[in-house]
Amino acid sequence: MAAGETLDGVHVAPQNKEESGRNVEQVLQFISSRRIHMPHISARDIVDGNLKSVMRIILALAAHFKPSANHRAGSGRSLTRGSVCHNPLSPVALAQGAAAALASARLDASQPTRATRLQSGVRALVKQYEKGTPDEPDSPQPSR
Repeated sequence: MAAGETLDGVHVAPQNKEESGRNVEQVLQFISSRRIHMPHISARDIVDGNLKSVMRIILALAAHFKPSANHRAGSGRSLTRGSVCHNPLSPVALAQGAAAALASARLDASQPTRATRLQSGVRALVKQYEKGTPDEPDSPQPSR
């Protein structure tokens, strides 16, 4: 179920990566049909656990549902430098909350050593987005 609608053809309890991939593809198509722009995100990346892709989804959804984004889209006006104000519910703040919830859920469902790695990976991605550094290649980097 997404946005109050049931998606047809979704496996409730996927038995393998292929079924999981089809589920994620269905959800990505549903999100795209709602005109939510999500660049560089594939079902395979999500199923494989690519945290950068997961963060991209979180940030895209946060940006789309941000109250000020809906207000600007409805009014047809754009912000100028003089009218920009600090918004405590910025996409980064929303992404941090979502990332923390994601990490907590994954922590409960996974082994302790794997959860520690995931949580530190999510923290690193959130810090990267906070700093506003350019995207790195999507290939996993060896840990130091």
